[in-house]
Amino acid sequence: MLEVEFEQFGNTPAYGWRHFIEPDFSLAAIVGNEWWSPNFFREQFIGESVKYDVSKCAIIFVPMCEMSHWKCYAFKLRERVVQILDPKKSVRGNDIHAENNHQWNGPILAKAMQECLSMFFQDWTDDVTKWEQTEPIVPPMHFGADSGFNTLVYMKNWNGFKCVGGLNPVSINNIGADIVMDIMAMKANTATLPDVVSQLMKQYNSAVSQ
Repeated sequence: MLEVEFEQFGNTPAYGWRHFIEPDFSLAAIVGNEWWSPNFFREQFIGESVKYDVSKCAIIFVPMCEMSHWKCYAFKLRERVVQILDPKKSVRGNDIHAENNHQWNGPILAKAMQECLSMFFQDWTDDVTKWEQTEPIVPPMHFGADSGFNTLVYMKNWNGFKCVGGLNPVSINNIGADIVMDIMAMKANTATLPDVVSQLMKQYNSAVSQ
C-alpha cells in the first residue's frame, strides 16, 4: 500500500495524508514481552522509504488478524479517535466475542502506537491511550481468510468517515482487480511478467479507461 500510494500520489499534495503500518505491528503488540519493542518498527515510521512525517498524517492504518479474521484499526491523529473497521460487527451487530476482543486489543494497540510516536517524533505530545475508541459501520464483506482483502479495501477507500465509492459485492471485486493491477504495475515489481499477463493488463487498463 505504501508503494502504491507513492506511485499514485507522490507528486501531489495528497501524498502523506495517511500512513500504513504492516500487520506484524499488531501481532507483536498483542503478544508483548520480548516480541514487542518500538525499535522493531522504526523503519515503518521513520525509515528511508517514508517520505513524510508520519506524526502529521491524518490517519494511520494498522491491520490486524485474529483467528483468521482480519480487521483494521484507524488512528485519526487530528480528531484523536481510534476507529475499528470490522465487517463482523456490521453483519452480526453487537457480537459479544468481537466486542470483548476490541476492548482488549484496542488499548494494547493504542499503547504500542503511543510508544512509537513518542519515541520517533520529538514534538509528539499527545497520548493515544486516552483517545476514544469507536466502531463505525463498514460495508459487510467476507469473513475468514478473504477478510484480509476486505482490510485492503477499507484502507484504500476509508476517508476517515466512510468507505468512498459505494462499496458492494460487484464494486469490491472491481477494487480487488484494481489492487492486483496496482501491485503488478509497480515500478518496484522487478518480476518478468509473461506476455499473456502483460496483454491481459493492457486489456484491463483499456476497459477501465473507457
